[in-house]
Amino acid sequence: MPFITQNSYGQIEIISFEEAWARNEERKRHRKAAFDGEYLTVYVGSSFTYDIEAERIQSPQAALDWVHQLSQKTWAWEDPQIMEDFLEVLFETIPTSYWSGCV
Repeated sequence: MPFITQNSYGQIEIISFEEAWARNEERKRHRKAAFDGEYLTVYVGSSFTYDIEAERIQSPQAALDWVHQLSQKTWAWEDPQIMEDFLEVLFETIPTSYWSGCV
């Protein structure tokens, strides 16, 4: 099944499912946040990490609090990729039921 995507130059491309999957996996390897089961880690520059224990993100309110806390860090708004990757990892990590109010 082909996928339609837009490259970084704004051009439309038609690629295979396998290519789309490979690109997504490659992008994940280079993002500025990750979850290892114990910590959600934000990579700030090449020598600093900001670690959040998973047990501290156990409710929608706590997750929103962390979004707010990170958004107040100078390094987070100076590099928009940090917040984008943090939110992506947060949404991948937190069960969908948190966001739907079914907790």
